[in-house]
Amino acid sequence: MKKRIILFFLFNLLIAFAFRVNAQQELGQIVISAGVGYSPEFDGAVYFGYPVSTKHNVDWNADNYPYASFSCPTYTMNVGGSIDFGLSNLFSIGIAGSYQDETMLWTLTDNQYPGPPYSYPCSDQISRTNLALRFLYHVPSHNKVVDFYLGVRPGISIWHDIPSQNNTVYTYTGPNGPPPVPETFISSPTMNVFSLQFLFGAQICINNLVGVHFNAGIGSPYLAECGLTLRINPNQDFGTPAN
Repeated sequence: MKKRIILFFLFNLLIAFAFRVNAQQELGQIVISAGVGYSPEFDGAVYFGYPVSTKHNVDWNADNYPYASFSCPTYTMNVGGSIDFGLSNLFSIGIAGSYQDETMLWTLTDNQYPGPPYSYPCSDQISRTNLALRFLYHVPSHNKVVDFYLGVRPGISIWHDIPSQNNTVYTYTGPNGPPPVPETFISSPTMNVFSLQFLFGAQICINNLVGVHFNAGIGSPYLAECGLTLRINPNQDFGTPAN
């Protein structure tokens, strides 16, 4: 997947140089972007863990107790988009959103939860929806092909845990204790967490309206992301350098 992203980016960069279009930021310009990103928190490797606590506060890099086993057989890469508005040739502000999920399979050890032995793993669909603002600084340049920018993306991540019907555990509280109750993998079925990302990106125009972009981020919701970009109401003529 990483090789495909790199090849996709380089291929469209060559196209942009061939057409010699203008990609610079403009006052009043609206840029709509959509793409797919990679996040280490959702790559099917459980040991990375989550930025939210699990039901039993497991440290993935140390002791797996009280989980007898866990795995992530399927996951969805980060899918998202943004809408940015040009405040000037140097600054833009926007809104962004993204979504991804994965399926978690887990079993509990019998000594933690006495009861019938588990012959099947419990299953949870864990999703994260991120809503955020984007504040971008566009690096001044006379390059007619690429618009480089730096930015910050503060927002909120909404984590949601949907357990399967067989997620029922026996919490031992004595012979007259309560009946089995549904169990979620994370501490609460819904958790809201503040997110903050610092990003570096580039927009490359294929023509005066359509282009591609690539973002690299530190923080949530992705490490790297690329996709398509649509520029609305560009003020400058096709191929004219930015001031």
